[in-house]
Amino acid sequence: MLLIAPVRAASLGFGLMQPAAVILFADPHAQAKVPEQRMRETFRLTPAEMRLLVALLNGQKLAEYANVASITYGTARLHLKRLLQKTGCHRQVDLIRAATQNPTDRIWGIFNESIGSDGSNATR
Repeated sequence: MLLIAPVRAASLGFGLMQPAAVILFADPHAQAKVPEQRMRETFRLTPAEMRLLVALLNGQKLAEYANVASITYGTARLHLKRLLQKTGCHRQVDLIRAATQNPTDRIWGIFNESIGSDGSNATR
């Protein structure tokens, strides 16, 4: 995928009358690489919660994950509830969207507000 978008040149320091554009390249079929260690530490995710998140990002449905992980569907739902609670997301789709749109910028920008300055989970 190729995206070309105009930008305000003055905001980039090019001067008022200079044309400027941003060009982005992306592979729509590429899977997002999740910075697992950073996410585990930032959100205090358990290994089970992290495995679930990776499975969901790879397109697995919750029931499929439960079957593959040899856990009950209820246990998988409990892991998902805790994962959503820890990240500050309210729905599974919000979590996936935030993690896949731009894992290095978006996920930390959105979720940092759910983490207190001392590293503890803040309540929403």
